Amino acid sequence: MDGSVVHLKTEGKGQFDTEGRLVRITGMTQAITAEAEAEAARETAQARLRVAMDGAGFGIYELDLAQGTAWFDARAARVLGGLVPAESLRTVGDAAWRALLAAVHPQAQAAFAQSWRAIQDGSRQDASLEFRIGRDGDFAWIWCHGTVLDRDMANGRPGRLVGIVQDVTERHRLEAERRQGQKLQVLGQLAAGIAHDMNNTLQVIA
Repeated sequence: MDGSVVHLKTEGKGQFDTEGRLVRITGMTQAITAEAEAEAARETAQARLRVAMDGAGFGIYELDLAQGTAWFDARAARVLGGLVPAESLRTVGDAAWRALLAAVHPQAQAAFAQSWRAIQDGSRQDASLEFRIGRDGDFAWIWCHGTVLDRDMANGRPGRLVGIVQDVTERHRLEAERRQGQKLQVLGQLAAGIAHDMNNTLQVIA
């Protein structure tokens, strides 16, 4: 042996005499190292993906468009302001779903509805959208992306949509502060220029 670990799967069956005593065991052993290593690699990849998703603040959702159901993980539910229950299979169009749609900012309603129709009628494979949603008495900026994974081969209609949501409110706030800072800088430069011109004018008058 070279010291490597070998995974085995063993199945056996006992034979007993008339008095119930075990007299023989027959069975077979199968090497399943490749399968075990593949499963371990899959679990490692899933763990790494979860760490990356958590670090980026991504929440996961899944819509079964054929069955008309929706599922959101805990982070996605938090990002969406708790309007949809976490880790619970819901019906698309139920009270929670209607509350979520109603919370979308009026200025984003048209774009949101257009993206949703394009996914449903099969004209788009994926969609990304940034929109504001009512949350905690204010509006939060949400980035949402979804990709169709299953499609009906007969009519081309999507079967399952899987995607992520992220709270990008802080990014929008920082961008607004940067734009405000740039405006103030321009105004400061303009004011300085005006003051300089006035000073030159006053010197000429004097």
